[in-house]
Amino acid sequence: SQVAASLKEQGIKVFYDEFEQVDLWGKDLYQHLSDLYKNKADYTVIFISEHYARKRWTNHELKSAQARAFTESQEYILPVRFDDTEIPGIFPTTGYLDISK
Repeated sequence: SQVAASLKEQGIKVFYDEFEQVDLWGKDLYQHLSDLYKNKADYTVIFISEHYARKRWTNHELKSAQARAFTESQEYILPVRFDDTEIPGIFPTTGYLDISK
């Protein structure tokens, strides 16, 4: 939430679910989030951790982002690591920010 708030303060348009509760109310989140990550976002920042790997929603969002990344000719998924958890489709050779320290 701190990263999202900081980016928003700098004038960067951010989708963060806590900021969007009213707009998400009543929507089919499975379809809406898939469309967002696959078709509308300029970038997807994922915060990799053991908790991220266990959540169903983050796995769904990542699959949608990966479908988009497959068609892009530039970097689209921007990983930030809290720990060394392996995430399917995010290869060890992918550049990332390490905030574990």
